[in-house]
Amino acid sequence: MAKLPTDPHEMERIVVGLAAAAFKNARDMLTSAQAVLDAQIWPTAFSMAALALEEVGKAVLCMTMLGKSPETNTRQRLGEAQRMQWLGEVAGLQESLRHIAAKKQQVTRLRAQAESGETGKSALE
Repeated sequence: MAKLPTDPHEMERIVVGLAAAAFKNARDMLTSAQAVLDAQIWPTAFSMAALALEEVGKAVLCMTMLGKSPETNTRQRLGEAQRMQWLGEVAGLQESLRHIAAKKQQVTRLRAQAESGETGKSALE
């Protein structure tokens, strides 16, 4: 197993790179999910979309580890992409922001359920 770097700047660069890779994977998986959905293969489309959300969650964890808001980071990257007129990147980052918002809603809902003691099947609805 590789050792983690001791230089904090190198560690930050690595973690930001991991977050960026996770966001890219999320966009790719969502694109795949849409293609499969267009072919009316519902279970696989759902699975691919769920995997995309998991990748967004990984990116959020990376950014949280650095004490940075993934939403803020994504908005900064979106601003740069818009200035540079990288339309594909703009679309991908906008999609990432939608996933971040969905993940935040999910966390809020799960926290509320945990605080109310809701368990079992009703907690999933």
